[in-house]
Amino acid sequence: MKSLLPNNKSKIHLFFLIILSLNYLIPLLTIGNLTLFYNDNLDSFVVYNKIIGKFYNGEKEAFDIFLAGNIEFYYSRFIFKPFIFIYKIFDTELAYWTTDITVRLVAYISTYLLAKKINNNFFVASLVACIYASMLYYTTFGFGAAIAPYLYYLASTKSRLSLKHYFVLIFFGLNSDLVADLFLGPILVLILAIVDFNSFKKNIFTIFKIFSIFTFFAFLTSSNLIYLSMFGEEMHRIEFANSSVSILESVKFFFSSLFHLNFSKTWSFFRDLPLAILSFGIVFSAFSSKNKKVKKLLVILLSVYFLWSLENLELFINLKNNSFSLIKMYNFGWIAFHAKIILVLLLLYLLKKKEWFTKYLILFSFTSLLILQVDTTIVPLIKKNYLYENNQNNFTFDGYYNVKNYKEFSKIIENKRTISIGVDPMVAVYNNIKVLDGYHTFYPLEYKNKFRQIISRELENNNFLKNYYDNWGSRVYSFINNPNDILINFDKAKIVGAEYVISKYEILTPKLKRECLKCVSNLYLYKIN
Repeated sequence: MKSLLPNNKSKIHLFFLIILSLNYLIPLLTIGNLTLFYNDNLDSFVVYNKIIGKFYNGEKEAFDIFLAGNIEFYYSRFIFKPFIFIYKIFDTELAYWTTDITVRLVAYISTYLLAKKINNNFFVASLVACIYASMLYYTTFGFGAAIAPYLYYLASTKSRLSLKHYFVLIFFGLNSDLVADLFLGPILVLILAIVDFNSFKKNIFTIFKIFSIFTFFAFLTSSNLIYLSMFGEEMHRIEFANSSVSILESVKFFFSSLFHLNFSKTWSFFRDLPLAILSFGIVFSAFSSKNKKVKKLLVILLSVYFLWSLENLELFINLKNNSFSLIKMYNFGWIAFHAKIILVLLLLYLLKKKEWFTKYLILFSFTSLLILQVDTTIVPLIKKNYLYENNQNNFTFDGYYNVKNYKEFSKIIENKRTISIGVDPMVAVYNNIKVLDGYHTFYPLEYKNKFRQIISRELENNNFLKNYYDNWGSRVYSFINNPNDILINFDKAKIVGAEYVISKYEILTPKLKRECLKCVSNLYLYKIN
């Protein structure tokens, strides 16, 4: 019997790793490409990572491609993270998918080690590990979220740290993102203190060491961001100012965030659907459970989303907007970003003993897990087969970055700069075309004001866009209201440095001359007169 056990365990691991691999196999078989959700990945982080790779390959002026040359290499969130060197070694897409697979495998192992300590059921431990690994959409952030369950495992079980533990803390601390993971340590400590106070009290010195080491090395490879925020030139983030909402809207936000409710008719519905199913199953099971640890975790989960929902009430907005710059610039939604670890802990404790809801919760968990493997494929598959013939697939590298068509533009533009209208300017950057615009986490406030002159007439005709740019402004885009009446100031664009315009729309104005008339692209290229 004992000799069979490892084989059975191996088969269960293999079963769930095969399920995890479906995230890659299904789009390959149906679309012919790997697919991913593109918000903040394809339109920002992947492009930045490519430029970092070029920088480390000896192109010292690589960052000159951004924002008319107003971005320095140390403005990048990941410039000093060791994992970024994979973009120096591999092609950008291969580097992305290698990182993605590695992060998910780390998350699986990390969660499994924690799960086995809480729930002795090997199948449940593997199931929960697979779910958590599948939930990590933003693998471009590094390994903070992936290693979080292991940090909790160490803090709750180890009274002494070995050399192996120190290595893990240092390595994954170096490869974590300070912006996303700033509150990771305090959240895990708070959970442990509330849920298992005896372990917390017993191991308090070791717990302090664990999170101090991890946080120190996370800060070390994010020192450029700390310097920029405190001592560098004024960044656009100092103008961050959220609009307040009513109490009713805050309540709606609480429930929609807690249950990941998303009724939009866009790709984001499919991104949130599996988490909505899982959250409903876990929360309603937790209300029915008599387990004291489950009740405590449920209170923590509700508190996290409740506090997040308060962030946009007028009182708290005023406090935040009037506070010093680091608080003002920080998005406290990152605290809720790590609420997934609370869901994992709840699921493990809920499935520890068989209760009336167990079979339903298992069903919810498996349903969520399977949808997590296909959610990035659903929208492009529908577009390809039912909506449009030869529709551009914005969920793949090839479809989003349109490399073949941009090659024609690149030959004409050469070393000059462009602005983009109706199309993501970071696509131009990916295709080695210098730009004025793009999506940036950190850039000079002076440039934000300079670029605003290009789009000022469009902003003044749309209060939403005006507030979006003035009170946030990370997307430095050539916003337009009416494709038939484009009010972009091309004279100002030329002064800032643009000589070409890449447009989704035909623009009839003496300010622009159509180029590349024989290009096969469905986009328009214009030279600014």
